[in-house]
Amino acid sequence: MATLDEIRRIAEVEFAPIVTDATVMGVKLRIILTDTSYVDVWVSGKLENRFGFHWERGHLDGTIYRYDNFPDTDWKHIPTYPFHFHKGSQDA
Repeated sequence: MATLDEIRRIAEVEFAPIVTDATVMGVKLRIILTDTSYVDVWVSGKLENRFGFHWERGHLDGTIYRYDNFPDTDWKHIPTYPFHFHKGSQDA
């Protein structure tokens, strides 16, 4: 799995037209987009192949989008568990 520094480089180079900043902040990478929304990226350093992406747009339109595979028992009923996607809110 890629490191946060490798993902940071990809964001800054491959997505330069929409990325204004990318900073490793401890255990996550924060990518600031041109519309002032941001994407947080987590890659577990302890659990193999565990990751998460969170796109925060709350200050723009009240939405969040998240994709991760950290086991969340609230979503155990979905066929792709532990992989799950939150569309618009934490509850969707």
